Amino acid sequence: MNLNYCPNYGGNYINTGKNNNKYFFHYSIEQWKKYVYQSKNKLCKENPYLVVADLTTFFESINLKYLEKHLNKLLLYQFTVNEIATYKKVIANIKDLLSEWNNSQDTHIGIPQNRDASSFLANLFLSDVDKQMIDSNGHKFYYRYMDDIRIICNSKYEARKALYDLSITMRKIGLNLNSSKTKIMHFEEDEEKIEKYLPKSLVQIDQIISLLNSKRKRDVQIAIPMTLTLFESSIANEDSDSKYLIDRKLSFSISKLQQYARTPILKNIIDFKIVVEYVINEIDNLPWLCSSFVNLLRSVDESYLTQESFQRIKDILLDKNRNIYEGQTYPLWLLLAEKKHYDSKLVSYAIEKTKNINQENNPDSAGSFLYLSSIDWNKHKDVILQSINENKLASNYFLQKNAIVSLRMVDPSEIVFDNLTDGLKDLHKNLFDEKKEIFVAPLPKLKISEIIRDTPDIISF
Repeated sequence: MNLNYCPNYGGNYINTGKNNNKYFFHYSIEQWKKYVYQSKNKLCKENPYLVVADLTTFFESINLKYLEKHLNKLLLYQFTVNEIATYKKVIANIKDLLSEWNNSQDTHIGIPQNRDASSFLANLFLSDVDKQMIDSNGHKFYYRYMDDIRIICNSKYEARKALYDLSITMRKIGLNLNSSKTKIMHFEEDEEKIEKYLPKSLVQIDQIISLLNSKRKRDVQIAIPMTLTLFESSIANEDSDSKYLIDRKLSFSISKLQQYARTPILKNIIDFKIVVEYVINEIDNLPWLCSSFVNLLRSVDESYLTQESFQRIKDILLDKNRNIYEGQTYPLWLLLAEKKHYDSKLVSYAIEKTKNINQENNPDSAGSFLYLSSIDWNKHKDVILQSINENKLASNYFLQKNAIVSLRMVDPSEIVFDNLTDGLKDLHKNLFDEKKEIFVAPLPKLKISEIIRDTPDIISF
């Protein structure tokens, strides 16, 4: 869906500019910097008032029926009648999937957080609000990054009117302003407070990216300890940053550190002990970063992973009150499977989730397949075969594929392929012919050139 980009609001929009073959969405850090710069640039003596607004439980409050209606309305401006009919079916499927994936009691409210696709849909959900505030209500210095909103005004009365208009417009789509985070400030009288909401650029990230992009070996070697320093300052929050900035710094540094750990020529430059300790301690508190955390744990030398590390992961998986995030469950199983970490309680739990498929958290059962095969495929093949041959996986492709991978060493004659989706029989044949007892492959090693290539340039609009 090719949407016209409005410079007053940012976040995850399709990248149609430079490097659009490399990044599907605009690079989020550059979007954030542009949002802050635009807001700061308009705040002056002529327009001295800053309205800061934040939404209460934004992602959890998105109304899926309204989202579907709004997406269908956008189709009218871009596609033919026949194309619209097709895309409406796609949109209906998206809504149904979102209803299944959210953890709310009301399946028509809420979408998953911390996913690019979710951010993209969330931006579309608020696009009518943006147009209402700018075009209808005349707040020309209105700026938004996801659910963070800044409005520059020339008087306190205009600022109050802007807040009123914003509140009314949000209520129409079932959203509410967070009163504890909604403020009106003056650019001279509240200068220190404003710095918190319009912070300086992510200087450290800019420097690391610049060093990596120089492609000089010496500069790359400088960037490595700088990344570790960025990580340490983020977890200590030495700069009293906003939650957004902390998350950005942490996400960036973890991503880069796991790449360094996968690069043979670089992995011994850093002592990953403090990083691993933090990841293990926070993996339960920051489930939206679990995939990045697990990639780092899979990348570092196994000597960094202690019995206590595995115990913490085991405790999450075995606790039904904690093992509720699909994006957390599957990566944890992949780690345990790759490391072939045997634990009798985990094996028993995995067998139970193989016999009785976890319908509320499919990745729990999918991960169990891979874990059991990694521990002893020959011993556990019968219980996994049973899930396929008795058609317990129905038409769930994700579960079926993971079951087939876990049975890669099993003779095809033992599998009822009629119960599987088209294409999985060929997948099993290819895996079986390889004769490799690898159910979760290690993350591939990297070259320095690949780290540089994976570092985004500044993306223009």
